[in-house]
Amino acid sequence: MDIIIPVACDAGNDSIKVIVNEKVTYISNLVKRADTARMVFGKGDIGKPEDYLDVTIDSPALKGSYYISELAGSLGGGMESLGGLKCENDLLLAAMLTSIAFSLKDIGQDSPLEIALGTGLPVHEFFSQNSSGQYDYQNVIKFKKRLQGEHIIRFNSNLFSKKEIVFNLSKENILVLPEGYAALLALLYKSDGSSAYPEYTAKGINSFALDIGGGSADVSAVREGNFMQQAMFGIPIGVNEAHDMLCQRITARTGLQGFTRHNLKQVLFERDFNGLLRTSKEEFDLNEEKIPFYEKLAEKLLYQFKRQLNVNNLSTSMIHVLFLIGGGGSEIGDYIIKHLKDEIPKIIKVENSRSKNVEGYYSSIKSLLQN
Repeated sequence: MDIIIPVACDAGNDSIKVIVNEKVTYISNLVKRADTARMVFGKGDIGKPEDYLDVTIDSPALKGSYYISELAGSLGGGMESLGGLKCENDLLLAAMLTSIAFSLKDIGQDSPLEIALGTGLPVHEFFSQNSSGQYDYQNVIKFKKRLQGEHIIRFNSNLFSKKEIVFNLSKENILVLPEGYAALLALLYKSDGSSAYPEYTAKGINSFALDIGGGSADVSAVREGNFMQQAMFGIPIGVNEAHDMLCQRITARTGLQGFTRHNLKQVLFERDFNGLLRTSKEEFDLNEEKIPFYEKLAEKLLYQFKRQLNVNNLSTSMIHVLFLIGGGGSEIGDYIIKHLKDEIPKIIKVENSRSKNVEGYYSSIKSLLQN
């Protein structure tokens, strides 16, 4: 009998997170269709191996060549956040399949590999509705179908000895969860199923999560181990909105052309820059420049959050604890807390929460295999 390898993949706005053999791998979510001549790299190139992902994909739902991660960025590649649904986004699928193959390449087993995959969709996609207003989960079905079958990913770079990874995904070994909900489960429960926060998993307690991503935010809630469907919804606002406005401000003040969100995040979050942007005209401390944009974003996001709660016959008064997660949660969490501290008894800004969704997917897919 073939060994089935549990794999988890979280496709975020900025990065793809994959877990294989308990190890988390982060790959920048930049993708470019490779319609130019092949690019070959050797082992002497500067940078991490995941910066040189030049691949050819042969998959039931996708065929072609792509540059992934920083290689795509250096060649003017686009981000996943080009719009549209995740369940039908070809660029996102290319990045996911490549990231999974990259994480499997040193596993020590010959191809083809049998894997089981835990992954997710934004809440608003997961809970799709038909014309009658009934939940039909058509986006989940569509996403699973695109992930099924035999996937062949060939690494074209000499850096990987032009290795070819082949993995199979059967319908019964694909688990799709709502984003945010998976992270909330990973926070509330330990790997053995016991409670990590007994006071927030007790009977009658409503535990909420606000998962703030780049392009959108997801609201999830758990009551006694089960999700509360009326408290599961998406908000089409993410931290990219603040970053794009800040990019426009920098461009207007400096005349600096081609300063993208990707460049901005490098300056803000990489240690070499420490938030300082130096131009020929002046120096900008982006840690200070971002504050008014973050404040405005928090106010706008919370307006939509409370409005949707009200539409669903809910309110902040019935939330016992709110976890702020995702990259955006780390960035604007303090501003969220400032506005909600008098309405919600406990608000926890989860540090280093980038991997919480993928951790939730991984524990869930392992449980599925064990059962």
